[in-house]
Amino acid sequence: RKTPHEIFSKEVADAMREADLRAFKEKVISYEEKWADKNGVMRTLETRKFAINRDSEPPHLGTIITDISERKQAEEALAAEKERLAVTLRSIGD
Repeated sequence: RKTPHEIFSKEVADAMREADLRAFKEKVISYEEKWADKNGVMRTLETRKFAINRDSEPPHLGTIITDISERKQAEEALAAEKERLAVTLRSIGD
């Protein structure tokens, strides 16, 4: 079994470790991050980490990673369309 430092760059592995420690402390954390997929395409991921505490065992960490790239692209397209509409509406008065 490999550690994050054996798989990822030091920067990425350190950020993962920091998030893990924060999740143990805060019980649940959620954040967005960008990663390149195996084809080099940038993806936006939502990562949720949560502490799992059992009475007789050491604490564990659960992680759920959701690819939200399409949702983020739709949100950006909607924001651009709203801005275009606002510019158009302002222009009508001129």
